Amino acid sequence: MKILVVDDSRIVIEYVKRILRKDGYSDIVPLTSAEDMLVYLRKNQNADIGLILLDVVLPGISGIEACMALAANADRQEIPVIIITADKDHKLLSHAFNAGAVDFIEKPMSEIELIARVRNVVRLQEERERVKKRESDLLLVQHQLATTNQKISQLAEEYEKVFNGTQDAMFLINVLGTGNFRYSRNNLAHQKKTGISLAQIMHKSPQELLGQQLGGVVVDNYQRCVDVGESITYEEELSLPAGVCCWLTTLTPIFEGDSTSYLVGSATDITERKKLEMELENYANYDKLTGLPNRRLFFERLERMVLESERDKKKFVLLFIDLDGFKTINDQHGHEIGDEVLILVGQRLLQCVRKSDTVARMGGDEFTMILRNAEDNAVIYRLIEKIHGVIQDEMMVAGITCKINSSIGVAVYPENGRNSEILLRNADSSMYEVKKNGKAGFKFFADPI
Repeated sequence: MKILVVDDSRIVIEYVKRILRKDGYSDIVPLTSAEDMLVYLRKNQNADIGLILLDVVLPGISGIEACMALAANADRQEIPVIIITADKDHKLLSHAFNAGAVDFIEKPMSEIELIARVRNVVRLQEERERVKKRESDLLLVQHQLATTNQKISQLAEEYEKVFNGTQDAMFLINVLGTGNFRYSRNNLAHQKKTGISLAQIMHKSPQELLGQQLGGVVVDNYQRCVDVGESITYEEELSLPAGVCCWLTTLTPIFEGDSTSYLVGSATDITERKKLEMELENYANYDKLTGLPNRRLFFERLERMVLESERDKKKFVLLFIDLDGFKTINDQHGHEIGDEVLILVGQRLLQCVRKSDTVARMGGDEFTMILRNAEDNAVIYRLIEKIHGVIQDEMMVAGITCKINSSIGVAVYPENGRNSEILLRNADSSMYEVKKNGKAGFKFFADPI
């Protein structure tokens, strides 16, 4: 598998190559412009390219434009791209993700972060390729099974080899009428992975096998396949004797004349893949230290909050919080104590608001909050006073008494802005007004200190 590193700085390229090679990635292709990358991809159409590390700012075609070109190329649109950027501007990052990037790394890059992000993206890409291969194998097996149903007497031996030889869990369903299904048999892989023997499944309806509630859900999927008259694929979570698993299930109808007589089912256990996807989702959207939503998820929620409030004609409040005195704690007691202080601040902020509100860490000692339904100014004012107060309360960390304060900028939708960019800018501006006037306070946008 090749990794393309595209950056106009030879120093950055050599730095990345050294780290990746140390982590076991030996086939690295250095390129100094987006044009060179696109030419390389055209000339090496059969190359196994697993990842592209792409600088945003390049001579000629930019990194974002190059992402868009990749997305438009049907043969190359599935190659994952990690953006390299020195600019943490959320609008720029939003453009990059919309253009097809799957992650980003900030300059200057740390070795640990670079390796972690590359490993995660490569691991997810490899898992996707494995799933594609399994799906391709399943389509082949299903076609063979459909043919076997018509020639069952002559091809019984071959059918048995295919049915019981595959590693995917397969089962045959007899269609008796609308909503009426009974299992005919299951293969050895299905018996092993589900804990359901052939004797237990034969001639049973889904309700008899799985219970009324879960069996009813399964029947709905079977009936959907009969109704559309073609193969369907879906994910389902089932509690079976062998345990709770997530399955990628494909059903293929077998016809006798104009009616469906059987359904051939095949299922792949994707439990580990779903866990990996959830881990990657958490990594991409939540701050590793505090567990709070990170910048990316915050901006998504803020955009959604603007749309909802515009639709429902409701107000909401955006707080931009900067901790006063945090740098002193870091300098005097070290980053471990500082990290614990940030964790405690996050916990205290969460205790002040409802589950429907948002508390996010933007990075460093900056936090943001989205407070819904801000119709009562007095209630909001008291809540902000409370937030400001809990940050000031002393914290005991590893036997050390830590005391900080905060500067808070407040912007109200829609009075202080009708889109996320203006709201955030105005809340940030109000926070800096507090900073300039002695810190340790809060200010609504356009109000005096």
